[in-house]
Amino acid sequence: MGGSITELITGNAVNNVNISANMLRSKFYVCPVCGNVIHSMGEAVIHCHGILLSPCQAEETNEKHMIFIEKVEDKYYVRIEHDMTKHLEK
Repeated sequence: MGGSITELITGNAVNNVNISANMLRSKFYVCPVCGNVIHSMGEAVIHCHGILLSPCQAEETNEKHMIFIEKVEDKYYVRIEHDMTKHLEK
């Protein structure tokens, strides 16, 4: 067969030549009902509480949300100083 469930449901071919994780393809989805946060590494069809979720848009970095990148041996570690509280839209 050779196709994925995402391709079957959406009817769109997903070409992923890089099978390893790529942070640039990282997408986050937030359920407006329960606040559940879902992460995907690339194209995905995400539902929660019967709602089709759209990927969140990234905000620009500012002094309050600075990104820190640290290289340890041959790996990079990325972190953001944040209180990790959910801010649900009302």
